[in-house]
Amino acid sequence: MIKRKGHRTSYNCLRNLFSYLVVPFFLLISVTIGFAQTIPVGFTPLEEYIRRQQLLQKSDSNFSFHLRPVLPSEALNWESTFAEESNSDPLFKTIEFAGRGKVVFMPVFMQQQYNSHHPVGTNDGSMIPNKGMQRKFSAGIYVDYGPLSLQLMPEHVWAQNLEFQEFDTRHYEVIWWRKYVWWNRIDAPVRFGQEVYSRLFAGQSSLRFNYKEFSTGISTENLWWGPSKRNALLMSNNAPGFLHFTLNTRKPKQTAIGSFEGQFIAGRLNNSNFTPPDTATRIFYLTNIYHAKEDRWRYISGLTTTWQPKWVPGLFFGYARTYQVYHDERTRFKDWLPFFNDRDDLNLDFDLLSTSHQQMQSVFFRYLLTKSNAEIYAEYGTNGNTRPLREFIERPNLHRAFTAGVSKIYSLKKGSGIQFEFETTQMGQVVRSVIRDANSWYLHPHIRHGYTNMGQVIGAGVGPGGNVQYLAVNWFNGMNRIGVFAERFVHNNDFFYFAYEDSTDWRRFWTDLSTGILADWRFGNLLLSSHFRITRSWNYQWYLRQNPGDPYFISGKNVTNLHASVNLAYLLN
Repeated sequence: MIKRKGHRTSYNCLRNLFSYLVVPFFLLISVTIGFAQTIPVGFTPLEEYIRRQQLLQKSDSNFSFHLRPVLPSEALNWESTFAEESNSDPLFKTIEFAGRGKVVFMPVFMQQQYNSHHPVGTNDGSMIPNKGMQRKFSAGIYVDYGPLSLQLMPEHVWAQNLEFQEFDTRHYEVIWWRKYVWWNRIDAPVRFGQEVYSRLFAGQSSLRFNYKEFSTGISTENLWWGPSKRNALLMSNNAPGFLHFTLNTRKPKQTAIGSFEGQFIAGRLNNSNFTPPDTATRIFYLTNIYHAKEDRWRYISGLTTTWQPKWVPGLFFGYARTYQVYHDERTRFKDWLPFFNDRDDLNLDFDLLSTSHQQMQSVFFRYLLTKSNAEIYAEYGTNGNTRPLREFIERPNLHRAFTAGVSKIYSLKKGSGIQFEFETTQMGQVVRSVIRDANSWYLHPHIRHGYTNMGQVIGAGVGPGGNVQYLAVNWFNGMNRIGVFAERFVHNNDFFYFAYEDSTDWRRFWTDLSTGILADWRFGNLLLSSHFRITRSWNYQWYLRQNPGDPYFISGKNVTNLHASVNLAYLLN
């Protein structure tokens, strides 16, 4: 792999903001207890806890969880502490000054991961696909003065980045060429260079102006759109957060027909500047199969909105849309805003090939069954320009992806309970022309970096063509949780069919079966979130080699990976 000079991160800008805006605020007057900052996307103990509290009818049921990060003091009406029932045991302390200002020290986060054979893991923000040890450290401060708020929470990532088998060198040359058709349409390196990886990010930082239910400003926080818990189609914390302008609601806006939540963003997506394997040596029909990508940043705009009809308590409907284009190709007004981007072409099959922008959209719902302590949710998305209703009815499977899930709690004694969770995600395509033309989700023939930021997909962590089913059973008591889970993950079925359809070889599905345990626990000011999983990968990297005389059904390249993740948060209260 080759690493080229990359972009400077937005951390320098936020460091200057810290110097000029935060330091003077340490002229302190008094101390009180409070919780004004956001819960960063991906901080599992708190996110899972507040979602369970809603299912148990111990928290405001008007908040959809379609838009994160969450500001509990506004969205959930938790005024002075993190939990309504723990007024004497707060998690965060606020220092007040000048009569109307306050400072909150964010928790100190340490996240550590280990993979024994090859990268396993999604939704870990600025961390990278890595074999070996990897850790992320984060700490920060939140400052609030009148309508202004500043949250500084940079992140540092260090990864061992050990060598592993990226794509088996024994694959036939034609398979390598077909794999590069994919790699040439997305910035998704298998390995981030050949050396130890170390980088500083702006992390979960923001500068905002807040007024009643609304907030606007600049941010580098991770975003999550939609109701899913593991795989959001358009916005998740699978990649590092990106610098963006935001206009969003802080809590539901009440109207005569129900409540509304929403967000509009406009931001910058950067490239990883890492390449796929063997770019210099792979030749097919006397031609180098790697097409170098220009190092140009991309402009992304997007919006999401959620409506809770007042006639059906607990039911939320949502819509989201994103649009990206290379920054130097914004020639029209509609290139700046996602509201006005419509169909450009009438031919459905070649819709993606005829555009210089990438557009995706989804609709979703969440139904909160408070009396049953349960929820059901789903998200359905299309990859490409808007289609007329008739065309959608005729071909609903064209460029589609979906996620659906259910969660149910059975209460036990003294505040404890058992929670069952199931979620399934289908990114793999079923229309042959889409697979044949390599038009999977997150890929694009013109925006050849795809729907990524710094080399990782912004949406569902299973990636293009991935299908996954997840089942978990958890015991909980307050914030503490212990559970077991199982997962089946089929890697990039679209590439599998694209590469092997003409050979009619249906034995090579790369399928992972995982099982593991998880635990979230609070020890005073220390929050622990951990999980351990064993993954058995069948036909790793789709590799299977049959020798003359072998039976048709033979064992492929099967490997086992051990994955461990330990996340610690120390509360400075």
